[in-house]
Amino acid sequence: MRVAVEATSAAPGGGLSFLRGGLGALDELGDFEFDVFVQPGLAHERFGSNIRTRVSGPFRGLGHRLAWVQLAFPRLAADYDAIFAPGNIAPLPSSAKTVLFVQNAHVVPQAAWREEYGSTRRRLQRLMARLSIHRAARTVFISRTLKTWARPYWSGRFPEPAVAHPGVTLRIRQARTTSVSGNVLLVGNLVPHKRIGRAIRAFSVLTRLAANVGGLRIAGSESGRDCIRRLTECAAREGVAERVKFLGFLGGDDLARAYSASSCYLSTSALEAFPLPPLEAMAAGTPVVVPDTPVFQEVCGDAGIYSPDDATETARRLATAINDRGRADELRRVAQERASMFSWQSFADTLSAELAKAAHPQSSWSGGASSPASGQ
Repeated sequence: MRVAVEATSAAPGGGLSFLRGGLGALDELGDFEFDVFVQPGLAHERFGSNIRTRVSGPFRGLGHRLAWVQLAFPRLAADYDAIFAPGNIAPLPSSAKTVLFVQNAHVVPQAAWREEYGSTRRRLQRLMARLSIHRAARTVFISRTLKTWARPYWSGRFPEPAVAHPGVTLRIRQARTTSVSGNVLLVGNLVPHKRIGRAIRAFSVLTRLAANVGGLRIAGSESGRDCIRRLTECAAREGVAERVKFLGFLGGDDLARAYSASSCYLSTSALEAFPLPPLEAMAAGTPVVVPDTPVFQEVCGDAGIYSPDDATETARRLATAINDRGRADELRRVAQERASMFSWQSFADTLSAELAKAAHPQSSWSGGASSPASGQ
């Protein structure tokens, strides 16, 4: 089966990691030939033996890219058996043979996201996502939580969307370098909804509550002008400037080493569709302290230490992960077991079935059961 992949929204970070893992797992099935349409920055990516990279763009902005997706891409993809659109937005003229994968929370009707992202850009993304979810032949969500949030977009339609969790692309090759470093790691681009200032405040409280505390290490790209400067000023006000280090964007072995060298992982993010860094941390055997919200519960299960939105309570949980050796050792064991439940093979099995149904709708079973990965 020949499949065109509209991946011009992919960029280094979580999006590219997902694309590598998902396409690599689909390629291993041997049932597909993929042409992946990407922007020039990914021209040299090699996603698999049966996967070709085709370069489009560069685009002048979101509007230019959306126009290309809706006008030029359907013509390029006319002769393919199916289309895979992993970037929340489908090419509407080719929707009858498109499998849409929705992986970002800001494109669904979440009140908190609308408050954080009220720009014209975000409104346009939500409008196009709503049309795409309504019209795509098959829709797959990255988590059950995101599918629930998006219910107003798909409620009453058939077939009901599926869910396919991604696996861990990061290669955790080395054993943990230490279990007593006392370092706390946070991974994610420095954007408002990650609420990194709250993480710094919780870490400041931690330094006063507990012994054996190392530093707060923040790995992620700066999203706007003066972002790091403002966070550095926050750390200075909290009295921990010398203990907070910004690592910049980390990938591959550098990121794997950062997970393995940390006593615990911390997230204070307000909204996630699928929090990948805690899953990567668990795969490395690192205890995770995360918000007590449905999507983190979906990913971390009984391996997570959950915290309310309170700096002191978060600090207490971090102290447990760092200083309670027996509890930390148990969490590491459970974390690795939990992470092993998320596999790219399972993801590929679900997506391959959806692609086959999009390519051959007349042979799709018309019953009402959801896919194995739908979580229904």
